[in-house]
Amino acid sequence: MTENYELSKYVVNTFTIPEHANFLNFLKNFKSKTKPQNLPTCDDAIDALSNNNGNISVDSQKCIGCLNCILAMPEELPPLDNQVLASMLFENNEWSKQKLGKIKDSINIFSGNKINLPDYNPLSRHFSGFEKFTAIDEVNNVAFWLTVSSKFLSSSKECRVSKEVQIDTGGDRADRLDVCAKSNSNILVLEAKKTFDATIHGAGDNDYRISIPKYRTECQKIMDKYDEEYNTNTKLDFLLAVGGEETELYPPNDPRRVTGYLENAEQFYQDLVKYKIQFISANALWVMSLHSILTNKIICWDKLFPKIFSRDGALGLLTSGLVVHKDDKYSVESISELITSSYR
Repeated sequence: MTENYELSKYVVNTFTIPEHANFLNFLKNFKSKTKPQNLPTCDDAIDALSNNNGNISVDSQKCIGCLNCILAMPEELPPLDNQVLASMLFENNEWSKQKLGKIKDSINIFSGNKINLPDYNPLSRHFSGFEKFTAIDEVNNVAFWLTVSSKFLSSSKECRVSKEVQIDTGGDRADRLDVCAKSNSNILVLEAKKTFDATIHGAGDNDYRISIPKYRTECQKIMDKYDEEYNTNTKLDFLLAVGGEETELYPPNDPRRVTGYLENAEQFYQDLVKYKIQFISANALWVMSLHSILTNKIICWDKLFPKIFSRDGALGLLTSGLVVHKDDKYSVESISELITSSYR
């Protein structure tokens, strides 16, 4: 157990998500009458966080470094020393010695080089790392983590977040937006998928090729009405957010992509271009989060995403950089030069 530090400065054991009946109510911040969801930051299956009469401790033999207990802090973080963080979350393992310093330096993230997340001893854990955790459960693992990190990675201290927000697209039943965040005039909507495999094999309402264009169009219609009523100018970033093994998301011609199922990767990228869909890996948001924790300078999605996803041919963000489609070819471009200008 890590009990030698005042962990209450750095971590919290619960995170509250307000409920909004629909997307318009989310924009207006009209909350539902039901009580907001008060959820544990550390998943029951991880069980690494304990709270004994207000004394919080982290069991580094169980922790998988998802960072959720830190990201959920309602106040700004005080500076967190690398050694303290390593003791809290990374067992002082070889990964922390090699990577914490590099991730702290903005020139090393999204610079063209893939960042591997830490692996843990699976004998004492349900999950051997963050990728295994996100690959299990779309709602309780991926979407919840995305909600917490979206609030943390924002320029507004009053950033509003919500999960499973209803949106009426004219079908037999109301659809739901997995994650919504509003920071100043920027809106982020994330369609969460637990893995690449779950993404490409979704059917019916779960088919991202159908759902994302439909949801995005309806969101924009509602935002236009909201802007007209309140004389505002909101901007939307609508992304497919995918957990699991990041290597599966690399372009078909990239040597870092996992072997096998090449036809799935080719079809996925063709569909991204055809349906004008953009994506982000959960790992990329994890790197943004860890860098922000280490530097005490928040990389804000509402500053970074409008810059990168408005570029011609921009398809997705991975830990190595921005995936771009040009001249019928896919490449991964460095965006590290944009990090410092995206700080809060």
